[in-house]
Amino acid sequence: MATSTFYDVEKVGAWSDLECHLKPVDISDAALQNLLDYACSPSGGVDCAPINPGGDHYPCTLYECTDYAVSTYYANHKPKFEWQVDQTCFFSGLAYATPPRPYHFMLLAGKGELNATDMSTNVMSKKDSAVQGQTLSYTIKNLTLTFNEADFTHFSLWIGASATGALAQLRVHYDFDGDGTWDRNETFGGTAVTVTPDYFIYSDAGKAPTGAAGNYADLKNGAVKIELVSRFAQGTDFITLLEATQQSPSWVTIPYHA
Repeated sequence: MATSTFYDVEKVGAWSDLECHLKPVDISDAALQNLLDYACSPSGGVDCAPINPGGDHYPCTLYECTDYAVSTYYANHKPKFEWQVDQTCFFSGLAYATPPRPYHFMLLAGKGELNATDMSTNVMSKKDSAVQGQTLSYTIKNLTLTFNEADFTHFSLWIGASATGALAQLRVHYDFDGDGTWDRNETFGGTAVTVTPDYFIYSDAGKAPTGAAGNYADLKNGAVKIELVSRFAQGTDFITLLEATQQSPSWVTIPYHA
């Protein structure tokens, strides 16, 4: 079992620091495309180069690309008054204002805690691998955070496989009080994995876990554990999870704020 920690990249401020994101609900591709087209149009004014080929956030799923465009639009039109927040972050009722996602953890393979400087590299040189039945495990402890009931766990992982027939599945565990017992356990839908040297994004695509045991609660000196499970037809084959870089960020966001 390989183990690393996470890096907390932001802190939460006042209402003026709110961000705008797509709601964590199923949204049709047509609706997403309409929002994306508007935000990237001259009327929307968003520079969408980062989510097009060659951009820092490409490739991305339609949900992720649209969320980027919505978030950027809001940042470009920051309201001057609190009552304007919901008007600016509306997008046909498909978006909502939320505190900055403070616990947006960048996964770093085999290296311990991620430093901010590590995010400056675009070289996909470091990775963790797991053979059939193995689990890549990443844990952070000593978290005291408030649950955001309007959200749920999100993730986007760059993974690849050594052979065809590979499957991967993400599990997220919450220990709310740090007593060593995992109080909430989430399982997300598994995915077939592309054979390397090609990698692809395995993400939640804006959907809730396919399975969950235990209710959310505030974290009080608690812990979060992320597990990527490798499943193969052949026991010697393996999946690979790339480390976080600007070009290919592997990340997990939990629904909490400070």
